[in-house]
Amino acid sequence: MTLDGSRIGADVLVELLLGRGISVIPTLSGNQIMPLYGRIEAAGIRLIHARHEAAAIHIADAIARLTDSVSVALLTAGPGHANAMGAIYSARMAQSPVVTLSGHAERSRLGYGAFQEMDQTGMAAWVCQGSWTVGAPERLGADFARAWRSAMSPVPGPTHLSLPADILTAPIPSERRSSSLRFTTRCRAPNGVEVERVLALLHGAKRPLIAAGPAWVRGAKAAALAAFTEITGCSALALESPRGVNDPSLGRLAGIVAQADVIVALGRRFDVGLGFGRPPAVAASCVLATAGRFDESRPDRPIAASIDGEPASILDALTIAARNLSWPDWLGWRRDIATETAVMPDMPSRSPHAIHPGRLADIVGRAIGERDILVVDGGEFGQWAQAVVRRRERVINGPSGAIGGAVPFAIGARIARPDTRVFAFTGDGALGYHLAEFETAARNRLPFVCIVGNDRRWNAEVVIQRRLGGPSLPSLDLDPARYDLATAALGGHGERVEDECDLGPAIERAIASGKPALIDVAIEGLAAPAYNRRGGSHV
Repeated sequence: MTLDGSRIGADVLVELLLGRGISVIPTLSGNQIMPLYGRIEAAGIRLIHARHEAAAIHIADAIARLTDSVSVALLTAGPGHANAMGAIYSARMAQSPVVTLSGHAERSRLGYGAFQEMDQTGMAAWVCQGSWTVGAPERLGADFARAWRSAMSPVPGPTHLSLPADILTAPIPSERRSSSLRFTTRCRAPNGVEVERVLALLHGAKRPLIAAGPAWVRGAKAAALAAFTEITGCSALALESPRGVNDPSLGRLAGIVAQADVIVALGRRFDVGLGFGRPPAVAASCVLATAGRFDESRPDRPIAASIDGEPASILDALTIAARNLSWPDWLGWRRDIATETAVMPDMPSRSPHAIHPGRLADIVGRAIGERDILVVDGGEFGQWAQAVVRRRERVINGPSGAIGGAVPFAIGARIARPDTRVFAFTGDGALGYHLAEFETAARNRLPFVCIVGNDRRWNAEVVIQRRLGGPSLPSLDLDPARYDLATAALGGHGERVEDECDLGPAIERAIASGKPALIDVAIEGLAAPAYNRRGGSHV
């Protein structure tokens, strides 16, 4: 409240945040949102002040994924807002419910060249499933509730709400309260005929498969999908890797998908991750069906059946209807899927001068408990880590394919699971995006262990250049920077490892340090593991 005891927009927003159970907000400060800072801290909400807006979004993204609930990030206006767009896109593709609150130029000055004036709503609309600017003080609660509802819709994802500076400081009548606001989405029941049609396709299949979106790897959605497979015996997989069916943590899944005779896409499209539903990823004879509000009217690949509506409600309806049927025994098909997805890559050692990336991941993996949280960045080394270290809970870069989020993801993971150890894997190229967030982690006393696979190059692009048949490009090389020393200077614990025998003690010291720790390991620059359809892997 102000000195005279009256409430302003910033007070209302803090009340809304408290009412939704928000206790932590990743943020980066700026002029337009400063009326919020003192009120947020006075309310007991913890602000995690990051060094870059994208990092704040990545932190919130990890919290949202691991808690299966809405997470809120608070950013400043204009360039600060713009800095977050790539990270919000990553959250969108991962179906992660992050509400981004951005400061905004004063309404009264819009159109006159106000400080940091830009079309923030339009910019964020490209990467969010809902984007709005609060237009009047009395709309603050309703617009916040709308952003929250949209984020937690049956296909979750990020939303954005811009907060003009003069709305945050505008007086709000004390009688205006948020008790009547609606924060949940109303879902209509799916069409029963459509449900029966998709069930009939699954029931009549010899090798059925449900391919679900990233949200179905976690929380209530994962449990609902497991309940359906328990009743029907139908195999289901949620895909969250940018490589889709070629997710290295799922072994030879690509070969299995190519054998399926019916595939139902749940809460996702037949996009690049599913080979667009076309050969060679999907057999030409395979029958395709969709469950969710996705436009799949494509002349090149007909959809045999489609259930319009919200995927979560559709899955509930499918599960209820499935209880009335006697389902085939797909034991052989399920056994094939279990066998093929469990395949691990070969890890030959090719150089006496550096550690094989798969070998590095394997050694570190032995120190990672089943209940520890795994964070993995993108890039070639990240694919080796995903292939070799497989854990129940993980945060990866997701279908966006963006790299660089590992350190802020690890911070978010520690916030979401304060009593659980967190291990992150990233490459030396990806590390550079948010190396400064080690200071954020140290300042907030959020320890984790980050393994850097250092091949002194932008290795994913080196691999592409080789496939193109071109010469080696010096522009893809990186210098032997001492990331361990930089981490120590930022308040963390740093280790440099060049010999495999030194790796175990370095891991022990990193864990024992009680600080955000980085272990910089010299590795061979190899392509990510690729699996043959049958008979091992190749690199």
